[in-house]
Amino acid sequence: MTVCQWPPLLLLAGLLSFATAQDSGASCTAGNGACGEGNFCLLNAGRCDAPGTCAVLPAFCILDFDPVCGCDGEDYSNECDANLAGISVAGEGECDLLENVPTLLVEEGFESGVLSDLLFNPSGNTPEVLHTDDARAGAHVMKSELNQGSDVSYRTEVSVKKNIVNFDVGEEYWTGISVKLGDDFRDRPDFNDQGMVFQFHYRGWLHPEVRDAQPLLLRFKEDEVHVHNEVLQEYMASVPPAYGEWVDWVMHVKFDDVDGVIQIWRNGELLVDWTGDNHQREMIEGAYLKFGLYSSQYQDPPGVDFVRTVYHDELRIAGADGSYEMVAPPRTPAVVIAHPQPATVVAGDSAVFRVTANGAPPLSYQWYVNGVVSVPARFGGQAATFDTPSALPNWSGVTVHCDVSNPLGTISSESATLTVVP
Repeated sequence: MTVCQWPPLLLLAGLLSFATAQDSGASCTAGNGACGEGNFCLLNAGRCDAPGTCAVLPAFCILDFDPVCGCDGEDYSNECDANLAGISVAGEGECDLLENVPTLLVEEGFESGVLSDLLFNPSGNTPEVLHTDDARAGAHVMKSELNQGSDVSYRTEVSVKKNIVNFDVGEEYWTGISVKLGDDFRDRPDFNDQGMVFQFHYRGWLHPEVRDAQPLLLRFKEDEVHVHNEVLQEYMASVPPAYGEWVDWVMHVKFDDVDGVIQIWRNGELLVDWTGDNHQREMIEGAYLKFGLYSSQYQDPPGVDFVRTVYHDELRIAGADGSYEMVAPPRTPAVVIAHPQPATVVAGDSAVFRVTANGAPPLSYQWYVNGVVSVPARFGGQAATFDTPSALPNWSGVTVHCDVSNPLGTISSESATLTVVP
């Protein structure tokens, strides 16, 4: 189909009938009429068969010839032109040029501010979508917590619905996600946590005669995060937990009892590269994806009196035509979100300075006092929080700042002043 170029004027449409936005922001699927008059179901680019978010129809479009292919298979002069017709974009360029172009099966950064009931099934307690300055990207994350007041003591998770993605036996898939274990995982190190924060899970209830073993999971246990294929019994890899820091995971899998594949990257570094039998052949339905926090140890003994929190962000899933680059969380330079604030303390007390940063992990921190590298890591000189030693009176007026670095560069925070009073 040939796209007609507009004459140099504004295409005015519906200027006298502006859309009502009462349904904007709600979850939807294309064509189900859930968004109401004057709205349409806006889908992520390239994800025409996935859930979207209700959005107001444009009132008009400005001349800008930048062809796109709509989810209806028709060509449009630009994205606004497609949205004006109530259509989301399948891809950039004319439709004839998009054949065989890989697309994501799932792309979810939780930026709608709500947990999509079209994409996920909650299990146990329903995770919370949280607005935060400390998201891996954007401004929202999914938060899963277990505490003494949880309705279900041991599980706060979601699973991706089968009609969205099922990890079929013998087929390849790529998955990317960012995970952060809360600082509360440091509490009570004597407690025997075995928390699962990410799992490819069989539908074991369909085969009760088969040993309960899952094809791939990330398990927190004994102050480490373990990559575990329970069919193989042994851990495939074990890494430090990086409490309070985002960790990017990419997984390339094929579950098969002959030539299965498990490749796993952590923060861009290849951690597992394995091929062979990784599948219970009785599980012919394949696997589904679930994440959040599950810890059976919270059932026995009951009433655990402390909290465990895990955060997830930037979920992407692709099929066999996917790649590491398609699903990996964005590799962005470090950026300071919240700068250190001035502090006033009494002589002899310790001052606390904090910086909040974002960007591709791993993030590293170096604090400076009056422009000189501060110090010993034992005082927090290489963490997001810097606790000074007991302040002396003559320290009043010193300035403190932090350099935050990741593999893409370094950025300096603003300086904060310490005031010491007698």
